[in-house]
Amino acid sequence: MAACQDDTVVAVPDEGERACARPLSYGHWEDGTLRAIGEARHVCLCMTKSEYESKSRIAELNEALLADCELDADQYDFDWNDCEQDFASNQWVGESGERITWPTTTGVVNPPGSTLVCR
Repeated sequence: MAACQDDTVVAVPDEGERACARPLSYGHWEDGTLRAIGEARHVCLCMTKSEYESKSRIAELNEALLADCELDADQYDFDWNDCEQDFASNQWVGESGERITWPTTTGVVNPPGSTLVCR
């Protein structure tokens, strides 16, 4: 089944499964208006089960999320955005990786990153 939105995929040649997170953030203009960015996007890395469980690659995924957030924000000409702040606070991945979607998570009908094929 096709995804409802475009997945942003960071392909890392590795064994494992897709580990994904969403770079949801906000962009702001000087007049006080804001716009959500990244809400329909996912960034995924291939991780082994041990990497996922040990949370050893959270920083790498978080950095990829920052790059994707900035990429999405660039198209709107914001005066500023919250990408850097959300990156620094681990907003997208969670303090201990609890916001990272792993394909075996129950309740995930159409997992993000379905276009990423891990070995």
